[in-house]
Amino acid sequence: MKKLLTSILLGVALLGAAYADSFDKVYSDWQVEYSKLNKAGSIKSAEDMYKSMDAFVGRIDYKEVTPEVMEKMADSPFSGHPAVAKSSADWLKTYKAKNNNEKLWVKTMNTYLALVEFDAEKGDKKKMSGLVGGVFKDKSLSGLATKSMGARLATVLQYTEYNGVSNAQNYDKFFAAIKSGCHTSVMSEVLGMWSDYAKAYSTSKNFKTNWEIVHMCVNDEISKVPATEKQKLAMLNRGKSELESKAGRGMLVGYEAPQIDFEWVSDASAVKLSDYKGKIVVLDFWATWCGPCITSMPKIRELQAHYKGKPVVIIGVTSIQGMHVENGKRIDLAEKPQEEMDMMKSYIKNQDVTWTIAYSKQEVFNPDYGVNGIPHMAIIDAKGVLRYSGIHPGATPTADKIKMIDGLLKEAGLLK
Repeated sequence: MKKLLTSILLGVALLGAAYADSFDKVYSDWQVEYSKLNKAGSIKSAEDMYKSMDAFVGRIDYKEVTPEVMEKMADSPFSGHPAVAKSSADWLKTYKAKNNNEKLWVKTMNTYLALVEFDAEKGDKKKMSGLVGGVFKDKSLSGLATKSMGARLATVLQYTEYNGVSNAQNYDKFFAAIKSGCHTSVMSEVLGMWSDYAKAYSTSKNFKTNWEIVHMCVNDEISKVPATEKQKLAMLNRGKSELESKAGRGMLVGYEAPQIDFEWVSDASAVKLSDYKGKIVVLDFWATWCGPCITSMPKIRELQAHYKGKPVVIIGVTSIQGMHVENGKRIDLAEKPQEEMDMMKSYIKNQDVTWTIAYSKQEVFNPDYGVNGIPHMAIIDAKGVLRYSGIHPGATPTADKIKMIDGLLKEAGLLK
């Protein structure tokens, strides 16, 4: 009996090692199972995908994992599974102590952050707090922050405060960590993170230093990308433009509202935004193809009705899009700007648009206003100073918007 038990245990150990040495087979088996579940409609979320891995990831014996196997795991969806993330992080720390393969170290460190990100999404802040804190306390981790794992770390930092340290300090540590260089693959996340940081912490004592670090990263990446890779260059140059804009420099809320010049406006008395100085101006950045913009229209109509006859102007700001969408029907208007603007006149009537509509010479995703997505609402006071930005016209209750506007009317002595 004892001999039989020993044989069974030995067989299990060898089986575990075999699986570890044949990751392709394990991964292939999971792909077959995943395909079946997906076809049956059982995979409806990332969590469902990770659950489908449960029976497979347990077959990996980490004592037998080689760097080559670990690299394959890091490149696979398995790296996002919490059990794999934790076990891989433990393996990685042991490996790091014995080797100096920075490439593998950086690459597989993604699994550690996958676990943090998973807990962030699940809302397990206590557990997540310790994990994030661990990243920054371990200099060997934070020093390599964005060589490949910056995207996940950036995501995580937007979720949490850890060990009593404020989010502003989290950001400071992150930007200090990326000083050694960024990678194009994570720049979009870094820039998105910067946008959030600039809105919330423009008065931070380290704001200028952090801006210079991110600006350096963008310029460095632009210099490395071949001219043939037009899509990457376009993304980076747009990011640079946003970074250098007033919003990117933290000079938005509380500063003079950036000028907007009109190509066409339904109110014939105006040619630019500053023509409305002396009134409270509500800007709604939108486009006819934008579903959430259209579904927000009843709320804007309600706001317009509330302030009818009062010194409040609501302007729906769009720009030439090369198309026009109405009632689900798209009309291609590439290279036909005048025709596109002409169609807006009937659109205003058909859709009962009771507020002013303007085509801006600047694009609707206006970097000076920090418009990364639409709809995006901003409110300007009677002196022409931007006071609120990033409001969702549909999701933000009308009562909240009225409270903001009434406060500005009262401040200017315009509320009767």
